[in-house]
Amino acid sequence: MTKKAREIRMIVVARIEIVQECAGTDGIDLGYRPVMRDVPICKAAVWKSNATDEDLEKAVTFAMSEGYTVLEYPVGERKPLERAKREMLASHRMVERAANPAK
Repeated sequence: MTKKAREIRMIVVARIEIVQECAGTDGIDLGYRPVMRDVPICKAAVWKSNATDEDLEKAVTFAMSEGYTVLEYPVGERKPLERAKREMLASHRMVERAANPAK
């Protein structure tokens, strides 16, 4: 009985959160509220290195309940969290552009 050799992988969970930052402070000294803008940031964490299929199932279950996305990378990936954040923000920008073509 031979099993197909599986590639060893690392599981990363990530999600986009929208936070507000100050975009302008004109008139604050006169009692006006500052101008705020929405800024997407990405939160990412390594679920497990050297993950099995069972670990992947657990990660997917968690991700579905908490609003995360599951990403898989080879264990040799040098900076998996940075890569996950880049990919998530890029996909978020593509969705935003499709939803708001005038911007």
